[in-house]
Amino acid sequence: MNQSSSQSAAQPWLVCLGAAFFFTFVFFQLTMFNTISKDVMHSFNLNAIHLGYLSSTYFFADALAIIPAGLLLDRFSIRRVMLIVMSLCVLSVYVFATTHNLYAAFVARAIVGMGNAFAFLGSMQLAARWLPSKRLALGMGLIITTIMIGGIIAQTPLTLLAHAIDWRGAMIVNASVGLALLLYMFYAVQDAPIGKNLNEGIDATATVFSKLWRSMKKPQNWFCSSFTAFMNVPITLLGELWGIMYLTQTRHFPMTTAANIASMMFVGMIIGAPAMGWFSDKIGKRKTPMMTSAFLILLVVIAIAYLPISSAFALGVLFFFLGLLSSAQVLSYPTMAESNSLAMTGTALSIVAIMLNLVSFAAQPLYGWLMHTQAYTQNAAGKITYSSASFDVAMALLPIAFIISFVFSYYIKETFCKPYTADSAESDEAASSMMRESAAEI
Repeated sequence: MNQSSSQSAAQPWLVCLGAAFFFTFVFFQLTMFNTISKDVMHSFNLNAIHLGYLSSTYFFADALAIIPAGLLLDRFSIRRVMLIVMSLCVLSVYVFATTHNLYAAFVARAIVGMGNAFAFLGSMQLAARWLPSKRLALGMGLIITTIMIGGIIAQTPLTLLAHAIDWRGAMIVNASVGLALLLYMFYAVQDAPIGKNLNEGIDATATVFSKLWRSMKKPQNWFCSSFTAFMNVPITLLGELWGIMYLTQTRHFPMTTAANIASMMFVGMIIGAPAMGWFSDKIGKRKTPMMTSAFLILLVVIAIAYLPISSAFALGVLFFFLGLLSSAQVLSYPTMAESNSLAMTGTALSIVAIMLNLVSFAAQPLYGWLMHTQAYTQNAAGKITYSSASFDVAMALLPIAFIISFVFSYYIKETFCKPYTADSAESDEAASSMMRESAAEI
């Protein structure tokens, strides 16, 4: 599909919406495990550790695909690559919905995980190409908002649908929706505005490996990546896999009530992602809201995990603020875009995605392993029920994650919402040298 000779004022947002739909679809495949985890455990005869491995296969495949995805999206048509990968993801969901073979389920799970790498990097690159710098954080926040709608649908609506037509039937509906989103992407997504110079700020002779090496040498890229990865831990643990089980087995809420509470985290992110972006753009700073959110979210998660709260409303409010504050992670993306040249953005964002997926890949089975080390019961049919003590031990992962994210936010260099320039590169190199000198003195 050729790009038209003119573009409307709405086109940048329609392009970003198409990319966001791709991201929403693959994110739904991640968060749906929070709802169907018990059904999947029963269908494939899994315990908490094995369920953690099946779910986290998504992250493992995502992490493996990140660098190839970044290099391919930097080198080839973003539109063409995203359409191909989205098609594979839709097909894999159909496979997951119908297979009774555990290995086939692992493969299908891996394919959608791989798709997330392309969805994440592609949507962030398209936003950086189509939106002006003064709207970049807001635009990226709105993309995250669209994605979080998928997270909400994966809670209560999916719970009701799975109850009505069983979880496999719900997955067929899921794949069919993906096909409709693919059609929208075909008509809406375009590579770049007319006349956009995609090679600004980089030597045309640079190889894909030299671009990767240049991105990896920047401390800023690693600090932003680590901040994002650890701020995302509540979404990984409570929004994508263990949250509903945690609420039903420790607070004894009905399934639908637990799903409603868990969905409040995504409501918080829907509001928080654009709000954080708007606020950051408004004050002209990225670092301050990142550090503040990392500190406040620590207090929220301690209240959830260790205070004897039995009110569904109170827990819903706390889950809302958990999502609201964790949405500060979206500020890493414009910070990365403002710290790297346009042609390097995809490769630099690969580091964010690698860190996020490695932490998530480790966190989900680690949470399950911590649960499984404590007391649990197993009936004659093999169904496992975990005690409150099991979850109490596993929930310790959350405050640890936020302490780590706060430390990394301290070392992030403020960009003051300025687009990348040659002067930025010199300043970044000077900061790197000073950091190395300080480390040597220590």
